[in-house]
This record gives sequence, structure tokens and C-alpha cells, in this order.
Amino acid sequence: MGSNPIPTAFAADDRASRRMSFSMCASDNTPSASSTNALPSEPNHSDARRRRRKALLWICLGIGLAIGGSLAVVMRSQWRSPEDEALAQLGELTPDARTILSLHDQRLLMQVAAKLYRNECTRCHGMDGQGMSGPNLTDEYYVNVQRAEDIYDIIANGRNHNAMPAWKYKLSKNEMIVLSSYVAALRGRDLKGRPRDARAVEIAPWPVFEVEEKEVEEEDDEESR
Repeated sequence: MGSNPIPTAFAADDRASRRMSFSMCASDNTPSASSTNALPSEPNHSDARRRRRKALLWICLGIGLAIGGSLAVVMRSQWRSPEDEALAQLGELTPDARTILSLHDQRLLMQVAAKLYRNECTRCHGMDGQGMSGPNLTDEYYVNVQRAEDIYDIIANGRNHNAMPAWKYKLSKNEMIVLSSYVAALRGRDLKGRPRDARAVEIAPWPVFEVEEKEVEEEDDEESR
């Protein structure tokens, strides 16, 4: 007696099942696209080199600025003008009447003072001290000055709610003293300029100080050389 044939429907189902099992096994053993791309990343050497070059550039720039600043200081000290040298050799001056009024005849110091005046004072007091927005410095009448020392005090600390600025924040003490001497020497020229302030009063002449014997001896020594 022959064997019973397998129904066609069951045979088709069995083949489909085998194919599905085979495809599942194959998919389990085949690496996915995402797994193949997930490889260990290599370090980016070009980025590291760029960072090193940038750091080296900043270091070189800092060294260059430091060397340039040092050279500028050295060159300035070696190439000072005679006027700057005269100011540096004064030592620390005292802003009293004798000091202020005794500098009038020192040519180099007055050149320093004239430069300071041109740079800082002409806008308000005029090129020759005749006065513009600030008072006339060439007559005998003053509002805030009674003594030569008052000129220094006004230059250093200012007046009228900073209408006259306080130059102690910009100029050295010696610069303000020689500038005071220059301003004191403008008195008596009586140039035509800004009208006199109603509060201004005529003050006494500047005192005359006798030259000390030591100063006379030094002047004689210079003439004999």
C-alpha cells in the first residue's frame, strides 16, 4: 500500500517556515550598517596642530610686546631731549614762592614749561596768556591768586568745579612747578584779551629773593670754565 502524500498547503507552509528561519539566522550573523560604522574614532591630529600653533603664536606675541616695551623705555632714557634732562636733574622741588620765582631765568626749564603751556593751557588761556574761556594771565588782577604758591595750587587741584581741571592727575609735581613759574612770568605783560572778572583784585608784586652766596659761587665757576 503506498504512503499518503502530504497535503499541498502543509508543504507550502513548511517551506515558508524554513525560509524565514534561514533569513533570521542570516540577519543575526550579518553586521548591520550602524554596527559597521561604529568604529573607534581616530584622534584629529590636524586640530591639535592648529591649537599648538595658535598657542605658540600668542606666546611669541607676548614676548615681542614685552621686549618692545623694554626697548622703548631704554631708548627713551638714552635719547631724552636737553629739556627733559634738565627737568630730570632737578630732583624733587618744593612748590614755594622762592622755588617758583627762581626758575624764570633757567632757559631749558622754561622751554619745558612753554611746551606744557602750549599743550595744556592755550585752549582756555590763549597762546600768550591773554585769556579766552579762562582768565587773562598777563595783567595784575586775580580772583584766586594772592601769592605765587597759589598758582601751583590752582594748577594742581583745579578750580570752579573742574572748569579749571586738576592737573595733578596728569602732570608730575616738578612739571606743575615749572609751569607755575612760567605762568607767574606772564604777569605784567598786560595783553589785550578776555575782559577782567568783576571779582578780580590787584595783588602785590611778586617778592624778590636775593641770590644765595652758594648760587653766586656756582655761577662764577661756570663763567670761569
